[in-house]
Amino acid sequence: MLGHTRRTMDIDFSLSLSEQTKPLRDIMHSVADELGLELEVITLEEFVPIPANASHRHHFVGQFGSIEVYVYDPYTIALSKLARGFETDIQDILFLLDQGFIRLDELASFVDAAIPVAWEYDVDPANLRAYLSEVRRLVEET
Repeated sequence: MLGHTRRTMDIDFSLSLSEQTKPLRDIMHSVADELGLELEVITLEEFVPIPANASHRHHFVGQFGSIEVYVYDPYTIALSKLARGFETDIQDILFLLDQGFIRLDELASFVDAAIPVAWEYDVDPANLRAYLSEVRRLVEET
């Protein structure tokens, strides 16, 4: 949704759990069942420590009826990709940097803030640092 040309294998989303979204959640489960897809509801808050003021950095996409669609905070996205560290994740972070959605120094500060609580999210702090170093190295090469 941010313009990257690489194909994605999944769509991550966050949906408020209000009564207003129940029909949409029911439709999503129905479509997933019909297509034989597994729909796993996991919030980013369970996966990585959310950086400070993340909700202020969501990118508004549009309003579709009563549904407002946003791209989640790019720093939270980058942090979740650092937590996993696949090659495609690193490439996605480089894309976010290249397109100006995130800055490396600010991402580094969010990584520093995440380090003390990383194990609470089953994230290895050493891996966070190593993957951030890899991103830095690749940025310096370009």
